[in-house]
Amino acid sequence: MVEVLDPQRQRVLRENAVAAAEKFGDHNIDSWIWSSLAEGQAADDRFESLFRRSPIDLVNFIEPPVPSFIYKDYTQVYQVMRRLKVNHYHPDFVMDVGASHGIWSHTASQLFPEAQFILIDPLISRYEQAARNYYLKNIPKAKFLEIAVSNESGQLSFQVSSDLYGSSLLNPADFRDYETETVAVKTLDQVAEEENIQGQGILKLDVQFAEHIVLAGAKNFLDQAGLSDSRTFLCPLRRKCPGFFRDA
Repeated sequence: MVEVLDPQRQRVLRENAVAAAEKFGDHNIDSWIWSSLAEGQAADDRFESLFRRSPIDLVNFIEPPVPSFIYKDYTQVYQVMRRLKVNHYHPDFVMDVGASHGIWSHTASQLFPEAQFILIDPLISRYEQAARNYYLKNIPKAKFLEIAVSNESGQLSFQVSSDLYGSSLLNPADFRDYETETVAVKTLDQVAEEENIQGQGILKLDVQFAEHIVLAGAKNFLDQAGLSDSRTFLCPLRRKCPGFFRDA
């Protein structure tokens, strides 16, 4: 009580109150409320910034809502990318190997529109036209390479599934029917050099059980890929699976 009644302390309290008064005024508060309701979270930290927490304080983390146009299966991708951005991560590039119609890159580009996106898929022109028009054409900085990626360059037999999504350099023994096609193949090291990939960025792999083959051809490029998202699943393979992979 004595400290509060101290004239110097009272002067400081009054000065702090005057400095904060504008923050609690009603000027444009209606716009702030409507914006916050539309976003599902506070539009800015004008109030929270006035009550700084101690570094040792524990608070519950509430994940902000994901925009409604993000497809539900990619909610977690968006959340991860948002956390990276909040923590001041800004990739120079995003290399999407196994891009299909571009939905993963489209999701990531919502948080990193300035990054250079390289989407790679040997069947990219064969996916649904409507999906490609929506996802691929709405990535601000994107280039598409219709090739496969392995640990050597050249031509290779590629197992194309009936739904396209299960297509692989290998020969999965699953429920799908496969046809064999010959496709052009490059290594990630070669792609990075040809496309003049600079800086640090993200590597996403979704190549149906052939991730180890792709990584074997990316020994130099991996130094640039500070983050990776590899969608690897376990599946029995048929014998005599095609591929360039061999022990180094």
